[in-house]
Amino acid sequence: MISCIRSALTIPGEAEKAREFLNYILEFKGQFLGYSSKNLSDPLSKIEKLKKLRDQGAISDDEFETKKRKLLEQL
Repeated sequence: MISCIRSALTIPGEAEKAREFLNYILEFKGQFLGYSSKNLSDPLSKIEKLKKLRDQGAISDDEFETKKRKLLEQL
């Protein structure tokens, strides 16, 4: 089954694989730049928590996007 999320096609289960791959790349990059993997993955886990809050209706789409942008700048 293929679903469409904000104009992007996704295959169930692939999002988790992509997240793991991104974390691996960021950790690898961090080894050369002196960052710890915890500091690199922390913004990603915060974004996941924000998404859950948005999905539950606790925060608006605008609030989610604003905070997500700030967290992505930390990467």
